[in-house]
Amino acid sequence: MAAAIPTTEPTVIISGSTVKWTKSLSDYPASTWTLSYQFVNAADAQAVTCTADGEDHLATITAAQTGAMTAGDWYWQAKVTDGSEVYAVGTGMVTVKANFAVAGATSYDARSHVKKVLDAIEALLEGKASEDQASMSIGDRSLSRYSFNELMALRSQYRSEYAREQREERIAAGLGHGGKVRIRFTN
Repeated sequence: MAAAIPTTEPTVIISGSTVKWTKSLSDYPASTWTLSYQFVNAADAQAVTCTADGEDHLATITAAQTGAMTAGDWYWQAKVTDGSEVYAVGTGMVTVKANFAVAGATSYDARSHVKKVLDAIEALLEGKASEDQASMSIGDRSLSRYSFNELMALRSQYRSEYAREQREERIAAGLGHGGKVRIRFTN
């Protein structure tokens, strides 16, 4: 049994995977309009032209296309055309994630930048930092050049940022924010 095809643009793509979705645009039916997407990042671009699926538009990004997309944030714009007129119908962002099955991949560091910096700060404070961690830079200074008090302040800042990332991931996974909800009843 095939998986249901989503009706919205993806927010996450795994590199090397086929991605499909349908888009219903009542003002621009697929019988007379062609929907296309342009995905771009700082170094590359991918174009996707939809096919008609009744009056809906079926978008397909092939495995070869997503395989050519580097991991990171890609921005997209959608437009429709009837051959003479062109209208913008949407914009957004998608995160492309690395494919673990890529030949030669034996490990992957899935930590965010914030978590990597936090781990480096904590290792430096504990005197267990690797050379790579000690040479990690924030702005134009390596971590090893910060004073103890500056490292403590940075650790506090990065702990807060990491906690925010974790809350966002929990919410995106449908698990709630993980915090306490306080209710007060009054008469």
